[in-house]
Amino acid sequence: MVEPINIASQPKFEEELDRLESIVSRLEEGGLHLEENLKLFEEGQKALKMCRLTLEAAQVRVEKLLEDGERQLIDPSTLGR
Repeated sequence: MVEPINIASQPKFEEELDRLESIVSRLEEGGLHLEENLKLFEEGQKALKMCRLTLEAAQVRVEKLLEDGERQLIDPSTLGR
């Protein structure tokens, strides 16, 4: 199971995604020295990881909300009230 992360303390998903897209564009343009490529690749991996963690945390939240909603809809103790 994915450990929940504190989304508020992390960079915004959109900011990380923009950063990742910028890095990919720079890498695709070429013309950089090996060390620059490696540094950008490393930054891209960090941005990608953050995006994945944020999406996984959001998925866990949505699944929890759906589970809670389903329990409320079929909770037998509320029937007949």
